[in-house]
Amino acid sequence: MSEGAKVERTTSKRLFTLANKQFNLSINSNACVEIVKKRFGEVDQAWTSVMSKHASYLALQFPEGAEVSEVEENWIDDIAIEYNRNAMLTKRVNRQV
Repeated sequence: MSEGAKVERTTSKRLFTLANKQFNLSINSNACVEIVKKRFGEVDQAWTSVMSKHASYLALQFPEGAEVSEVEENWIDDIAIEYNRNAMLTKRVNRQV
């Protein structure tokens, strides 16, 4: 059962990566504010999915009371850093309007 959750978690991370790539392309190509906002909205949705899938996987892999491994705890860290960076970029774009 946790194998299916792991596949879903991995898939959500891939979708986040794809959305993130499109967001970065919109920033780097100086796309209009509406497109940047739309792309960040897609990143935001993907981030929410990653968090949800990760939490589900952890719940299945580590029953209540079991200690979560450091590797699993840290799995989401790089994605979180990227998401936060994108949120800051979007704020800057919004201030320029």
